[in-house]
Amino acid sequence: MKIYEVGGCVRDRLLGVQPKDFDYVVVGSIEQEMLDLGFQKVGKGFPVFLKDGREYALARKERKTGPGYYGFDTVFTPDVTLEQDLQRRDLTINSIAYDRETNQIIDPFNGEADLALGVLRHTSEAFAEDPVRVLRTARFAARYGFIVADETFELMRKIVHELDMVPQERIWAEFEKGLMEVQSYKMFHALEQCNAFSVDALKSYNSNCVDNLTNVKPSNDIAVRFALICDQFEDEDFVRCCIPTNCADLGSYINKHYDSLLFYKSSSREFRLKLLYSLNVFSRPQLIEKCFEVLHVRTDYGIDDIIREDIKSVVSIDAATIAAKCKTGEEIKAKLFLARLAVM
Repeated sequence: MKIYEVGGCVRDRLLGVQPKDFDYVVVGSIEQEMLDLGFQKVGKGFPVFLKDGREYALARKERKTGPGYYGFDTVFTPDVTLEQDLQRRDLTINSIAYDRETNQIIDPFNGEADLALGVLRHTSEAFAEDPVRVLRTARFAARYGFIVADETFELMRKIVHELDMVPQERIWAEFEKGLMEVQSYKMFHALEQCNAFSVDALKSYNSNCVDNLTNVKPSNDIAVRFALICDQFEDEDFVRCCIPTNCADLGSYINKHYDSLLFYKSSSREFRLKLLYSLNVFSRPQLIEKCFEVLHVRTDYGIDDIIREDIKSVVSIDAATIAAKCKTGEEIKAKLFLARLAVM
């Protein structure tokens, strides 16, 4: 039995980055031996174990049995070699192992050279067995600013249609990570180059506003970043694509009101007040604050200063006093609207 560090922790260390997570592959062992040694089994599809807060997986190889995300069998017998385990991984930069006992890098697919070149290259033709690797590769382009090798782009183009068989939750998980990368726009550029937005599963993500991502700040959260690229989402797409509520709410909000907000300053007082009602500034003030973050990224017009002044004015009106003098709900609404309009 032999244990190696593999994947991201090896890659990051070679890049001079302190690894956040450590993964290990175990060669020459079986499930019962791992259990006897005090490892806790957590994997379902294939044996993965936890010990001292770290994850260990038996060396495995995979065999394609059908199309899509689930169309393969896994073999994890003791005779599976380290090189076979590394070969089924997605990119050469992720197919590097480290032997802590000998302080040796094991790099059968020249991943260290690709790290130096800044190239994302598929490890083997097994890359095509999992269509999610199209998204992962694009995400790594956003993380590191690396280019994708031509031959890898070609392989990505051949399998993008299989993304239609991937659960939307899994697709969103990759976009969520990609949007939080420093150069997140590069994920979209890479996906565009391999025609990924031509498939139904990704068509809503085909944004016309990707370049806005070049202006994001580290403080902009996932909801703000998603709102910058969801201009092609219809109401039903937020549900279909399994977008979390906080992202869907802000995205829908921006899609519906952005054009009106651009012309806020030059609009009539009545239009502005009706827009404030539509923006739910009285019941959901936190949403308009997130909207301001999006506006700061997309435009330098200083619209939020004007809107804040109007909000400050209209919320100063004592609704309770007006309501006490009215007989019906409709009368309250009408007089409250006029009172708010008068102070704008």
